[in-house]
Amino acid sequence: FCKSLNLRKTLRFSVLLGFTLVWLARTIQKLNLYVMKENQAGKFSIEIIENVRTIQLLTRERHFYEKYEEASKKQKRNEMTKGYYEGGKNKELDVEKDFCLAASFSLTQTFVYFSLAGAYAVGIPLITRWDYDVQAVYRAVFSVLLSCLAMMNCSTFFPEFTKARTAAGMLFNMIDRKSKTGDINKGIVQELRGNIFFEGVHFSYPQRPHQPIMRGLQFTVQKGQTVAIVGPSGSGKSTVISLLERFYDASAGTIRFDGQDIRK
Repeated sequence: FCKSLNLRKTLRFSVLLGFTLVWLARTIQKLNLYVMKENQAGKFSIEIIENVRTIQLLTRERHFYEKYEEASKKQKRNEMTKGYYEGGKNKELDVEKDFCLAASFSLTQTFVYFSLAGAYAVGIPLITRWDYDVQAVYRAVFSVLLSCLAMMNCSTFFPEFTKARTAAGMLFNMIDRKSKTGDINKGIVQELRGNIFFEGVHFSYPQRPHQPIMRGLQFTVQKGQTVAIVGPSGSGKSTVISLLERFYDASAGTIRFDGQDIRK
């Protein structure tokens, strides 16, 4: 085969395609994460359903309805604009990401034609000026063509590979994440008698750090004593049990079992 033609073509287009695919991979990955974080309509619907009784008691139904409607309209606008890029085939709701997917598809599908144009641009001078064998040049051109066709067919799955890589990264980060409440196998092991002490406990849920649930809660429950925790929906009654079971840790203050801090 024509080594000069193959080497030049391989280096030029491999570098071009490599840089293009790396750029697209990083861009699509960032946009995937952005879309997941900015799904406001889904977040609003979950919070509204979880706190529906509190919303009704405060007569704020209209406010949350308008808030959800605004987020839904934003998604609808993105969905309609997206149709100009992919014809509505993709179910995602982000125009920039759809544009990147369309760019990836167009670049990889036209790559073979750019490769042929470059191959002939290099091959013709080799024949006319340097007296290379015509058959050797054509064999080199068709070897480049077949290589480009293989790359083109593989690259159609590139967006799916990028999305799978993003999802796998999030999954492994979740698996490797260490619990903020500590390791259950470490700490002091003692026999519990049943005395519970809440001493100036402050707490806010991690999802809503600016909405305090407890502001200096303090009470004592002795062994065998029955205590009723009374309050409206959302006031933190079930949160007391969650703190005792250490699904969460208090933001400030101390919770003790028989005088021993439960964090130790």
